[in-house]
Amino acid sequence: MIKYLPLTQLPPEAVSAGIWNLSRPDSEQLATKYYCGWIQHPDTQQYALTLDEDDTQPIHPEADGAIFAFVTVLRPIVGDLEADSLQAQLTDAKGGHVNVLNLLPPSLATNLITPAQAQEGGWFIDPELDI
Repeated sequence: MIKYLPLTQLPPEAVSAGIWNLSRPDSEQLATKYYCGWIQHPDTQQYALTLDEDDTQPIHPEADGAIFAFVTVLRPIVGDLEADSLQAQLTDAKGGHVNVLNLLPPSLATNLITPAQAQEGGWFIDPELDI
């Protein structure tokens, strides 16, 4: 099921790229730059990432720089305690997979909304949109 993560103070491209980069060694450069897309609220101009709650993201064994960069993007919003916890979690997960929603510190994860909630909140221009 799709979930949306409204972002008030984080640029969606930085968060999406940060998630994507976890799956690559620090030295690898690819044409693909983002893990997921995002939508923009038509009235507030706020962005929300589009995440699949069943998806997992591999954490590359050599992703130390990507882990640091991703946590650095989130740290100003989630604080040191959550950022340090996420960094430890990702470091421990190197060589494995992590559910994409578990990449979100708790203070961000509480903002996740369902497609129905997004529609109710005016995220979609066409209120008749089937979800």
